[in-house]
Amino acid sequence: MDINKPKVTLSIALTENGYIIAANGANITTPAGNEWLCPSEQLTIIASEQIQQHGSNSQLYRLISLMIDMQRTAITDELLSFFDTDLVCYYAKDPKDLVKWQQTYWSPILQWAKSQKITPLRTTTDTMPITHSKTAHDALEAYLDTLDDNQIVTASVASKLSSSVLTGLAFTAGILTAESAHNIAHADEYYQQDRYGEDELLTERLEENLTQFKQLQQFRDAF
Repeated sequence: MDINKPKVTLSIALTENGYIIAANGANITTPAGNEWLCPSEQLTIIASEQIQQHGSNSQLYRLISLMIDMQRTAITDELLSFFDTDLVCYYAKDPKDLVKWQQTYWSPILQWAKSQKITPLRTTTDTMPITHSKTAHDALEAYLDTLDDNQIVTASVASKLSSSVLTGLAFTAGILTAESAHNIAHADEYYQQDRYGEDELLTERLEENLTQFKQLQQFRDAF
């Protein structure tokens, strides 16, 4: 059933495998054609409301579809490829108040990664890309292998929203809320606004990012 058509009537039902959504009487499917199933009634209700408004562009529809259709190896490889450009490893040289601001937001993430044995981590104040050691990459891969399907999807999306694999993983682990992960991801932007005043277009982008993080937290916490 095309959930993007206007005037679609949605209904929710419980099956032995989970909750489903029907559009005009036909069960919705994932982009790959698999049965769309959700383990949480509350999350299914929220997803249904989103689908009614945004069709297949709704975030919860896409998140659950991604989990069902997932190619786990591809997601893991993508996360590993992001690791060397992780935002929280790239500090400014100056001004001093910006450096202090970044340290306040980012240092706890590096400490958390260390507590999870994702080490050693390199940081830099240069714009040139750094390369973490094979030991660190292997440690990250070993950590990713411990995540279940919901968690690896959460980590993938959170890492993109935050430009940081480590922030995405801390969020996935429940160490960070949507708000705190968002603030870490956009520490530089909030510094600019704190120092120079609010920018309307930037504020809109920040609000959209926070909204996506909040929806991702609903997905994370439903499993």
